[in-house]
Amino acid sequence: MIHNGEIISDIVVDGVIELFDYLKANHKEIVILTSWFSGTQISRLKRIGLYEYVDKIVAGEDAMKPNL
Repeated sequence: MIHNGEIISDIVVDGVIELFDYLKANHKEIVILTSWFSGTQISRLKRIGLYEYVDKIVAGEDAMKPNL
């Protein structure tokens, strides 16, 4: 992804996959809250292998600022 002329790498921080595995094994939902649009986030999550864990994404098009 390029933002302000700089390449932003999609990385998974150590321990995230283990945490997501633990949460799923304990029947917890994983919800992503982001100010970006869902199309962008879905492709990023798929690229790094986390999309399969996500139950819901609440994104910029769902909750536009400054609306409550």
